[in-house]
Amino acid sequence: MGRARCLNLRALALLGSAGLVVSSLTLGSAAQTPKSDGQMAAQDQAAGSALVGNKSAKTYHQADCALIRKLPGRSKVDLASPEAAQAAGFKPCTTCKPAAEGGAASMPLDDDSGLGAEVKKSRLKKGKGTDPESEPSFGIDNGPLKFSRDIAPILAGNCMPCHKDMPKQGEFNLSSFQKMLEGSQSGPVLVPGKAEESLLVQLVTQRKMPRGGNRRLSNEAIARIQRWVAEGAVLDAGVSPTDNLDKIKPSPEQIRREELAKLSPEVRDAQIEKMGRDRLKKAAPQVEPTILAGKNLMLFHTLPEDRAKALLRTLETQRTAVLNLIGNRVEALTGPEKLSVYVVKDANTYTEFVRSVEQREVEMGADGHARFNADAPYLVVIDPLAGGDEPAATPGTPKKATRKKNANDFDTVSPIASRTLAGLATEALTAGALTASGKPPRWLSEGLGAYMANQVEPRSTYYTGLRTEALQQLQLGWETRSAEVLNDQGSADMMRAMGFTLCQWIGSTGYREQFPMFVRALTDEGAAKFDDILKGCFGPEATRQAFQTAWGEFVASSRGGR
Repeated sequence: MGRARCLNLRALALLGSAGLVVSSLTLGSAAQTPKSDGQMAAQDQAAGSALVGNKSAKTYHQADCALIRKLPGRSKVDLASPEAAQAAGFKPCTTCKPAAEGGAASMPLDDDSGLGAEVKKSRLKKGKGTDPESEPSFGIDNGPLKFSRDIAPILAGNCMPCHKDMPKQGEFNLSSFQKMLEGSQSGPVLVPGKAEESLLVQLVTQRKMPRGGNRRLSNEAIARIQRWVAEGAVLDAGVSPTDNLDKIKPSPEQIRREELAKLSPEVRDAQIEKMGRDRLKKAAPQVEPTILAGKNLMLFHTLPEDRAKALLRTLETQRTAVLNLIGNRVEALTGPEKLSVYVVKDANTYTEFVRSVEQREVEMGADGHARFNADAPYLVVIDPLAGGDEPAATPGTPKKATRKKNANDFDTVSPIASRTLAGLATEALTAGALTASGKPPRWLSEGLGAYMANQVEPRSTYYTGLRTEALQQLQLGWETRSAEVLNDQGSADMMRAMGFTLCQWIGSTGYREQFPMFVRALTDEGAAKFDDILKGCFGPEATRQAFQTAWGEFVASSRGGR
């Protein structure tokens, strides 16, 4: 980490805090327009192509397959396409035949012995049943093949279970590219540039390998191996030949995102809309949400139109602000698919959503959260106004408390709620993004979430409460309490309040350059490296004790005022 200019911590404690400057994001009208025939067709296509995997059986199914309906949610995984499912090691269901229509369904396997024995038999029978013209030929697209993306997932998921380390079937180790080139006890199994002479290709095209009903290869997978060998069996530039295949193959999520990137925006949006409706149906079957799509977000809501549009504008702006602070390290915020935002009316619906979609219980006091590492990433939040309109100003209400100041301040604090929908959603967005980007201490993700939300709802009394909580910790023994928080110990409420005041302090005007560096370093390294991070960001004199002292003086000064 490069050393930044020194920070006088004691002097900083006496400064006021100022929010990060966020650039406003100009959006066109986000109102929905009637779908064209082409869009409706794309939506129908996306709805019909949804696949669900059974993690235990390693099978994939159509979404309406009877074998998958009653399966517990924790045993399911959403899959983008038959190719992504096959690459991740899943086989097609023999009941609903999800891949049969597209020509990628697997054929039955021969139940023969290990690869070493098959190599010997194949060589003895050369010229009998191995004529290239008699072998099945499977056509695939002409796009460039990459070993790491197109071949390694097939071999790792279907072949490597029997051909890694010791003992190995036929003394053939398939755990790395280098080991694969070394061949088996009978000699080489790959002849680069000559697929018809490569025994690995012969065995998979003859359906003699891999063995076992759970590792069937699709026509698509076989064709990829055949073509890769024919093109020279080349390893990607920059990939080590000794790396384990599990290390270099893309994750199911990466495969899914690559598949999504190939789709048109209309088809991607249709998939997100279908998945969003399905998720909300589990929590509130009687509710039919309205969909409002923005540039990077898709809002599912039952709000009045003006509130929905204003919320979408604010979250688009806050998405940009969060990325400016933590960097482009959260794929859920950078595409290709839009982030889903679910607004629910009450705590009961929120609880049902968490139970039915995530199979867990809600933390006490939670009113929103984000899941950015899930398929079709999302944010869910409770509307403090339960889907209603903004309350009208009452006689005697100061004008400045009800007027709309700007796009980020649209949702004024109402007499019946201490928080705004925009503030709650921004807090969940920020905390979720930070958690998905690394291993931040909880006080940082909770505190930064509150800090960013405070920029959206500056008049909320919620933040006065956070400052008061931090002041109480100061009075109870700052040295001990601040040390506990920096070590990520304490209740969520305590860490949120303390983290909020710390972010206010470090985010003060004149020190914004250090703030992103500080946040990113803690997210990358975690709380265990806190002392090294202090010195790297603020200079060698920035000890933990000096940091705690200056932070405490900031909290004591006007209760850590803005």
